Amino acid sequence: QVIITQKPPHCFRNMTKYEMLQIVLTAFILTAAIIAACIYGCQLSEMQKATIAATKASNAAEKAAKTAQDTLLITQRPFVFVAIFDIHIIGEEIRILPKWKNSGSTPAMQFRNWANWKIFPNGPPNGYTWPDLDASGKPLPIPDNGTITFIGPKATIYAESLKIPISTMEQVRAGKQRLFLWGWSEYNDILGGTPRHRTEFCNEVTVTDLGKDSKGEATIAASFAHHRTHNTAN
Repeated sequence: QVIITQKPPHCFRNMTKYEMLQIVLTAFILTAAIIAACIYGCQLSEMQKATIAATKASNAAEKAAKTAQDTLLITQRPFVFVAIFDIHIIGEEIRILPKWKNSGSTPAMQFRNWANWKIFPNGPPNGYTWPDLDASGKPLPIPDNGTITFIGPKATIYAESLKIPISTMEQVRAGKQRLFLWGWSEYNDILGGTPRHRTEFCNEVTVTDLGKDSKGEATIAASFAHHRTHNTAN
C-alpha cells in the first residue's frame, strides 16, 4: 500500500494558525467591503434617480404655479382701452369724447389719461411723436399726467372732451384737412408684482356726413380708423 501525502505550498509551510486566521479574516473583511461598496453604489444610484425625479417634479410644480399666475393675471387684471368715441354737437362745436373701458375683473387704480386732436393738410409728418397738446394745440413743455382716478371692473369713463369747430369738420369732410385723435392712459392693477400698465390710441376721423336735419339742427356721421402708429397696450 502506497500512501501519498500532499504537502502544503511552500508559502504556507511556516505559517502559524494565527497567521492563517488573519489571512482568512482579511479576505472576509475585503469581501464584505466589496459587497458594501456595491450596495452603496446601488443606493447612490437610486438616490440620484430620486433627486432627478424630485427636481423634475419641483420644476413641473414651479411651471404650473407660473402658468396659474399668468392665467390669473390675464383673466383678472384690468385692461383699459378706448371702446368708442361719442359725438355731440353743441352750438358751433363738435365734441368728441373717447370712452375708456376696463374689460377686466379688477379695478384700474391710479388711472391717468390724456387726449388730443389736430388737423394736418396731408397727414402727420414722418416720425411724428404724437405729443400731449394744450388747449391751444401746442405741445406741452412739461407732460401733464392728468387727474388721478380709477375705473371699476367692467366700467367705463370718459376722457377729456375734444372740442372741434364745425368749420374744421367741414374742411375734413371736403378732404382739405385730415383729423387725428390720439392719447394715452396709465394705471395700476391690484394683483401685486406687476408694472404700471399703459394704453395708447391714435385714430383718423373720416367725416361721412355733415349737415342739418328737418328741424334745422346740425347732424354728423363719422368713422374712426386706427392709425398705423401709436396704438399699443400692455
